[in-house]
Amino acid sequence: PAHPDRAAGLALRVETLAPYFDAAHYRAGLEAAGGGLADALAGASEAELLRAYVDGGWRAFISPRPDFDPAGFVQARAGSRAVQDDPFFRYVAETLLAGAEPFAEASRLNVPAVDADWYRATYPDVGAQAPYLHFAGSGWRELRDPGPGRSTLDALLRVCGLRPARAPVEDTGWLGAIGREPEDRDAALARQARLVAGQFDHAFYRARYGLAAEADAVRDYCDTGWRLGRNPRPDFNGWAYRAHHPHVEATGIAPFVHFLATALLRGTDIAAATFDPHYGAPPPEEDADLLEQARLIEPYFDAPWYLKRYPDTRGFENGPAVHFLSHGQEEDRDPSKTFSTRFYRRAYGHLFGPGESPFLHYVRAGRAAGLMGCPEDLGTLPPLTAPEPHDWDRLPPARPIADARVLVIMPVYKGRAETLRALHACLSQPQATPFTLLAVNDRSPEPQLTADLEHLAARGLFHLVTNQQNLGFVRSVNRALALRQGRAVVLLNSDAEVFGDWLDRLAAHAEGASDPAEPRVGSVTPLSNNATICSYPRFNANNTMPLEIAPPDLDRLAAATNPGRSLPVPTGVGFCMYMTAQALDTVGPLDAEAFGRGYGEENDWCQRAEKAGFRNLLAEDVYVYHAGQISFGADGGGGAGGAYDQGQAALLAKHPDYLARVGQFVQADPGRQGRARLDRERLARHCAGRALLFVTHSWGGGIQRHLDDLTAQARTEGIPVVLLQIDRTRNLAVHVAYRGAEFLYLPNLDSLYLPRDADELAGFVARLAPRLIHVHSLAGLRWAAARALMDVVAGSGRPYAWTLHDYSPVCHRNHLVQPDGRYCGLAAVAECRGCLARDADGFEEPDPGERRATFGRFLAGAARVFAPSADTAGRIGGVYRDLAITVRPHAEPERAVRSTALHRPGRIRRVAVLGGISLPEGGLVLQALASDARKRDLPLRFTIAGFCDPALAGGLERAGITQTGRYSADDPTLDREARAALQIAETDRHWEDDETLDAVTQVSADLILLPAIWPETYSYALTLALRTGLPVAAFDLGAPAERLRAEPDGHLLPYALADDPSACNDRLLAIPLPKPGRTRATVQAATYDDLMADYYGLTA
Repeated sequence: PAHPDRAAGLALRVETLAPYFDAAHYRAGLEAAGGGLADALAGASEAELLRAYVDGGWRAFISPRPDFDPAGFVQARAGSRAVQDDPFFRYVAETLLAGAEPFAEASRLNVPAVDADWYRATYPDVGAQAPYLHFAGSGWRELRDPGPGRSTLDALLRVCGLRPARAPVEDTGWLGAIGREPEDRDAALARQARLVAGQFDHAFYRARYGLAAEADAVRDYCDTGWRLGRNPRPDFNGWAYRAHHPHVEATGIAPFVHFLATALLRGTDIAAATFDPHYGAPPPEEDADLLEQARLIEPYFDAPWYLKRYPDTRGFENGPAVHFLSHGQEEDRDPSKTFSTRFYRRAYGHLFGPGESPFLHYVRAGRAAGLMGCPEDLGTLPPLTAPEPHDWDRLPPARPIADARVLVIMPVYKGRAETLRALHACLSQPQATPFTLLAVNDRSPEPQLTADLEHLAARGLFHLVTNQQNLGFVRSVNRALALRQGRAVVLLNSDAEVFGDWLDRLAAHAEGASDPAEPRVGSVTPLSNNATICSYPRFNANNTMPLEIAPPDLDRLAAATNPGRSLPVPTGVGFCMYMTAQALDTVGPLDAEAFGRGYGEENDWCQRAEKAGFRNLLAEDVYVYHAGQISFGADGGGGAGGAYDQGQAALLAKHPDYLARVGQFVQADPGRQGRARLDRERLARHCAGRALLFVTHSWGGGIQRHLDDLTAQARTEGIPVVLLQIDRTRNLAVHVAYRGAEFLYLPNLDSLYLPRDADELAGFVARLAPRLIHVHSLAGLRWAAARALMDVVAGSGRPYAWTLHDYSPVCHRNHLVQPDGRYCGLAAVAECRGCLARDADGFEEPDPGERRATFGRFLAGAARVFAPSADTAGRIGGVYRDLAITVRPHAEPERAVRSTALHRPGRIRRVAVLGGISLPEGGLVLQALASDARKRDLPLRFTIAGFCDPALAGGLERAGITQTGRYSADDPTLDREARAALQIAETDRHWEDDETLDAVTQVSADLILLPAIWPETYSYALTLALRTGLPVAAFDLGAPAERLRAEPDGHLLPYALADDPSACNDRLLAIPLPKPGRTRATVQAATYDDLMADYYGLTA
């Protein structure tokens, strides 16, 4: 009949397939798959197995013979309705109808099924091509894998061996073995080692990479060595191979293994004497030094991290270490996550040899000397230790669960010392909140830990349930949740240590009164060293380093600093997470089906809680120490690696927007203020009563140099310095910073906004209790913020000082130069009002009378008002007649003369101007002088040994003035790592001085001109000018004139010449140049042996 009945159809299929069906292979596949079908066919005969296969069993896609993969057959015919039937029968029938014998075709490829999503993700170069077709066409020839845990290379070596009779690329029956056996990493590595051993240069590898005598060099290379960039022999460049075969790294196969296996696949006898195992051109001779440096840094260079962090380096043939040395370090790239190039250069640049890079210095000398590689390079916290036996004696008995308000659930798997410490910490801290503890022993592999749990539970200290088999974290928690009797719960890891009234504080956030308009609380997580988005001090990181404060003290500090403070977070963190009774009643337990043994279960619960109308909170006033990766860590009960990936996949399947929401939270970082408060309190606690507090701007220049010198001397005398630095962007911000011999890890020190945060700033100053507050500048603050800062300083009850670095108490422009470039001569208030009205940038400044009155009151309350020169003291004293001003010239540690005179009479006279030139520093005067010299064809040439204000650059260039450019040390960027480095950086060595002196020599200067048109209060440029040994000319105005009167090489120009360039040039040409050989060793400058006594005039 056209349509035979079902029984006849099944009989026909059984008859057709019987010659080709491998019952033993099918039975093994059933047993491996498990399930109901396997149970039903246990003990079945071969005929019964075949009939069961034909009668619907084929739908399970269990292979009916070793060389046929039904899933692969279907993928190869994707889109064909024909394969909606049994693929095995379809293949056999089609082959017979074509007059051929099934499974006898020489060209037949038994290609296994391909995990399409995995294949595309692993091999992006596949592009739009169908993954199965790519693998069947070229993928297997390139030893790519069809899916996770199914190794093409391992199947090749296992089936074909090292000397196959026919080339495996032609005899393809081995393809059916891909993924047939469970993955065995050790056995696979052993096979790879046998493949490589004959061509491996053992002596080279051991000597090059410093392997111990007992280490297996071949195994080291095949397993992890190749990932570190190690090569198996001197003539094989693994990085070049990886650059030319990008897919190799994704397969997880060592380059040399892949190279040899590909040759084996083609049928090449790799053991023959004619086989050449080299790859990649040898490095050129000029790269010998670079390769030697690469060898030197290799033990400390993290090649996999570098490639991941900087993906643009992947195609570099000589590898990431050489890329770093030749390019990366110049671009401030880092060689590993434990070394910061920027930090090390900022902190220890004064120690480098000529041309030496930060990482090379660290490897050669810094590491052995104990220098820090990055701000987090502070060592590692010691492991938790078990309590002494007698420590358990005075603990109270456990409450019945029915009598508790909170049930603390602690799943336990391993880590005896950590678990006992976590239990004791929880039970020994008195709480007002009634609680009891339930431990769940998830069949621990540590017999002593099990015995301890049973003993302590028998003493009535806590409740204990023991799993008869290992259930994993999630099911262990759910077992405990089933016993909670309607109580709130805290999930507490067995490697977490709590302190003080931790539970009371968490409960206050969870159960306390709140705004009825706010959603109810679902979960509360404390701060911790290791809690991702709840981590402190570094956000979203595992902080393994010890701080200057012990964890219990840090918890007390958090409670005192952030009392009652919390903030919403997208998810709690399960190491210590309070779950409210209401939320548990509504949301239910953890999802054990989706998350198996963990990784993502608490994130899922928190997301479900949010969708049910609850909030997840971070408690900023609780700190819990978390060792991490101890109990349910990297094996056994936890199962990291693949389990983590599976957990994340399950989480995203249930909550597709989860990563985006967490990413937004991380970018916004709303918890930064709370962490910043803790950083400030730690700083105040560490320096209380012994620090100097400096207030200054962030614009660099002479004030910064003076601060650097004061800070350096304070450090040598054991005095820490704390800085309030006004933000560069003039946005009311005052940034807290620290300088001292001891490094403090304070990554969250942030700006305070005035006047908004005046009370918080005042509290910080009160707790810091500085020996002296030294105000250097308020430049950059708007007037309301400046007044608020003056009020904080004056109201602190601490002695304070002011240094007259400029004229800000009497001039809103600070330098007495009006917007049109004219010096006002320290005008009366009425004229100042006109200047202010004409100043486009002065719209937020106060009335000049108010300015002078406010500053007058502030200065009158100062313990000291310093002027760097008598000239400045006289000018300011003329305004504030009752003000006591102490003249204190700035200390100048560097005073040595380095003669730059070339003594070539009769040539053009070259005039050098030092530093950064702006309008007040005489930029327009300089332009007029150069223009006059060019117009009159005078033998004068002007050069700036430094740089100028960009607004002046065009005019100066048109006048023929050149500039050497900014100094290499002039780096205004202050990111987190740079700020950390500056804590301990040596600041008394001014490297830009050497650059300036070099520039003066470079331009063949004959004399130095200081063309400033305002009465400078002090001039570091003058000291540097005197150190050149050349004549120095300046206008008869301010501190420079005061000093030059006593200098034999000083020449004062009448101030009127600033408006008469012709007469000024004539005077410059008339200045006598020194005769050869006439020089001196040092210039005159101030020094102070004792900072507090000699400079500040204060005694302890």
